[in-house]
Amino acid sequence: MVRRTLASALLVACAAIANGGEHLNPLAKLPSPPGEHIAKIKALGDNAWLDLGKPAPDPKWGGSRGRSWCPGLEYAPDLRGAFHTGEGVHAFIKPDGHYMDDYFVYDINAHAWICIYPGTVAGEDQGLKVTDDGLFAGADGLLVPPGLLAHEYDQAAYDSDQKKFAFIPKGLSTGWWITMKCAQLKALAGDANSKMKGKAFSPWYYDTKTAKFEREVVKGKGPLTTIGAGNFVYLPVVKKFWLRDTSNAKNWLYDTAAKTWAEAADFPERPLGGEPLSCYDSKRGMLYIAGGNEQPAADGLLAYDPKADTWTELKTIPRAERATHNSASMTYDSANDVVVLSLHDRGTLVYDVAAAKWTIEKPLPAPEGWRKATTGAFYDPENNAHYYFQAGDSKDDGTMWVYRYKRAEEPGAPAEK
Repeated sequence: MVRRTLASALLVACAAIANGGEHLNPLAKLPSPPGEHIAKIKALGDNAWLDLGKPAPDPKWGGSRGRSWCPGLEYAPDLRGAFHTGEGVHAFIKPDGHYMDDYFVYDINAHAWICIYPGTVAGEDQGLKVTDDGLFAGADGLLVPPGLLAHEYDQAAYDSDQKKFAFIPKGLSTGWWITMKCAQLKALAGDANSKMKGKAFSPWYYDTKTAKFEREVVKGKGPLTTIGAGNFVYLPVVKKFWLRDTSNAKNWLYDTAAKTWAEAADFPERPLGGEPLSCYDSKRGMLYIAGGNEQPAADGLLAYDPKADTWTELKTIPRAERATHNSASMTYDSANDVVVLSLHDRGTLVYDVAAAKWTIEKPLPAPEGWRKATTGAFYDPENNAHYYFQAGDSKDDGTMWVYRYKRAEEPGAPAEK
């Protein structure tokens, strides 16, 4: 296991100004050199599992904790990393005094965590200010994201073209629970929401080149927020984000070049259940949606073509196997052209896209030592491996598991979330 050095600790600025005003980038040295565990991953056979154990903690801020209602980590191919965020236990304060609205990156090559934002300091006065657009800035003038997501749900993504992590907030100026532990936010929320009124915003970004959070007012109409349990996916084939906005039951596309929102095609006539999963097919440039907690949507697998702005209903998931944000994760395997639906402790289903059928219809059993709590998953095409972070809700006990469906001669094109 490759552990980060003291030099790495000095890079951890977590959106702060230090050393005479220099803004430090905690991701500046990524990608890391491959550790010894990478060879073990590459040696995996078909339908094989590997327990990598607990990732090394960030030298200053520790490790990323378990997060409920968190189906995904957001894969960043250029960094060889994956972003992890979202709350767990409501209004949870970590032992270091920070609210659990933090943001981490899993360093694939080093099997280690890197903190990019340690969370809002709990207490009366955070030193925050409300900007003219209703956003929050710290004492240094940089934007900060206090409690915006609440649970991650499926509302985060990685823009592989702009090299930015992105997400859609759960609330207006804050999420559900953070004001219970941060009195200043509660006092400022009314002013922030008032300044946001009538404006449309871009997604929230974390720029991996500048190590700064960003959000801006954009032209035209657009969603301000969702009420949670939505879906947010980057579609490289059109350089747009797709959003399922649960606040008004609409689908949207955000054009990153034009910086405008446009309404996208609605789903087929049958309703979509709450908390469905999503993944992006890099071979066809398609978006897949599956699962949900309502019938008949729990059976459906839908495909969205962003170029044509149309939906197609594909084969169904076995009726007994519901898949939601807190019970499953879904990833696209570009090496084998399949969708892998992990039902956490219930096992794994596999959908062959080209054959249009579930090649594994009854869940493959989870490996020995697998726990019920899974808090985020992603697929790494370079290693042809699916990663699953397992941890208790808000607990610092997480381990990283790796799964290979089948070996392949060529890994295939990189796949985003």
